[in-house]
This record gives sequence, C-alpha cells and structure tokens, in this order.
Amino acid sequence: MYDLPAVVLTVRDDGGKLSGTILFYFLHRSTGHDPWQVDTKHSIPLPLINPTFDGKTISFQVSHKEAHPPRTLNDPPSAFLMRLTGKGEAELLNLTENEGPGLKMVRDRK
Repeated sequence: MYDLPAVVLTVRDDGGKLSGTILFYFLHRSTGHDPWQVDTKHSIPLPLINPTFDGKTISFQVSHKEAHPPRTLNDPPSAFLMRLTGKGEAELLNLTENEGPGLKMVRDRK
C-alpha cells in the first residue's frame, strides 16, 4: 500500500500440514501531507489458524485480540482468503471486514 510493504504472509508445508504467520505492517503519517511510513515497532507476526489450501486458494484465520487493545481483546478471529492470480502473484481478501478490493500480493523469495 502506498508503495510500502503492508503484509508479509509466510506459509509452510510440513508433510501436508500447513502452518505459517502473517505480519501486518502499521502504516502511518504525521499529517495528511506527510509521506506514509512503516512502523515496524508495532508489527508482530501472528500465527495462522486452521490454514487450508485447495491448489489455488489459501484460507485461514488470524487472532484479532491484540489488534487494537483493549477494545479488541474479546474479538473472534478474522477470516482471510488469498487467491493465486498469476505467477508469483495473489490477492488477499479480509473476509471478516469485507471492505473494498483485495490487496495485491507478490512473491518474495528471500
């Protein structure tokens, strides 16, 4: 988003059992005229809950409890879906908030 990293999704296949993490970067700017910046201090990788893959789509949930405490401490997990759209590309959808288009994702093999 805003030409800055916004999400890092890591998925591992351990003998057919999927696991992984998702990290949402907190993007902010001091005023409406300042450039966007990434705040890495408030960005913590969260474990994927019940990840599944059908060959084209990864579905999973993520705890929302620590997103904006204390008001989110009793929130249920948020549901996500990442659909592969091309070679090294995908679209990430937040099914819980269901707002706007999905976020374009690109593969980074570091």
